[in-house]
Amino acid sequence: MDLLYSRLARKLERKLPQAYERLLLEVIANDHSHFVSPEEQLEAWRIFTPALHHLRDAKLPPHRYPVGSRGPAAADQLAKRYGMRKFGGGLTPYVMPFKPSH
Repeated sequence: MDLLYSRLARKLERKLPQAYERLLLEVIANDHSHFVSPEEQLEAWRIFTPALHHLRDAKLPPHRYPVGSRGPAAADQLAKRYGMRKFGGGLTPYVMPFKPSH
């Protein structure tokens, strides 16, 4: 299964929206799934700030991974340890590749 959207776009001879185009389309479509509320943001900082301080103080290096990959292998291993698995993203219907108009 080929999940690289750039190859998919070439096969379909279609243009894929860039990241900001996609976000703008989602805003126009009233899709809030890629945005957090102010309350969520404050709670995230409350939870993660101590963890970030710990990582900094312990001088723990980040896990490196290739650009364009799903992330470090350690993330898959961590998820598996708790009976979970990472998932890939996808394009929502209103940002699917479209043929350019000429």
